[in-house]
Amino acid sequence: MASGVKELEGRVGVRDMVRFDPFKIKVEKNFNPRVKETLRANIDRLKPMIASAGGVLQPLWVRRDGEDCILIDGESRLTAVKELIKEGLLPATEGKDDKPFGVPVLCMEGSADEVTRIKYAMTANGGAPLEKWEIGKNYARLINLGQTEEDIATAFGKTPQYIASCLALNDADDTVKHMLVMGEVSEGKAVSAVKKFGSKAAEHIAAAPKNAKGKVVRERKQEFDVKALVKAVRVLLADAAQQGKPVVFEIHSDLVRDVREAMKGAK
Repeated sequence: MASGVKELEGRVGVRDMVRFDPFKIKVEKNFNPRVKETLRANIDRLKPMIASAGGVLQPLWVRRDGEDCILIDGESRLTAVKELIKEGLLPATEGKDDKPFGVPVLCMEGSADEVTRIKYAMTANGGAPLEKWEIGKNYARLINLGQTEEDIATAFGKTPQYIASCLALNDADDTVKHMLVMGEVSEGKAVSAVKKFGSKAAEHIAAAPKNAKGKVVRERKQEFDVKALVKAVRVLLADAAQQGKPVVFEIHSDLVRDVREAMKGAK
């Protein structure tokens, strides 16, 4: 499994596995499962740990494309190493022959199609867990490549409901995603707001009741006049009875249980 890059220019040695010059590894634009904001945060989180360890311990996954070594998984680690070298916090060379400082890599055999590479990059992700909207972004990419939501649910062992919620968060605007990052709203409430209010979700979340920590809490039920509702129902029932007509009530309310109880009391 670790073969495939040994003959490429940029290979700098073998310890327990192939080591490769980080500046020779190419990154496909927009391939990373992460969005740029969390990618930057993850790089900054990893840099002190990698510097302290003297390099990357977990290998990067790559693939060979002709004479190029293309990254599949590990962009945060790769970027962190390159920045640390430039900052002088990791050596530019190593060993007696001063070969370029290397990162450990494992090579995916063959030229896997884009669907397979996306699925692998998501499941092999070795840093901080992906945010749910980042997962949704990649589910959307798979759908654009011909996968169905059912295909995705089977491939990742997730429920259709989970797939749908990830896709909903992917559709949310940046303000909603920022609220999620800052802990101002839970994923569940954000999904509900996006599904119900669409592009107005952020405004709804901002106006929703919050606890002392600024996090959205469950909205209190609005008070309504039960007696007036019961009176109105009785009038309708009496009128319908005189005319010998059946009555069908269609209720549009977030307080369906309360309305049902009121109607029962009116019979």
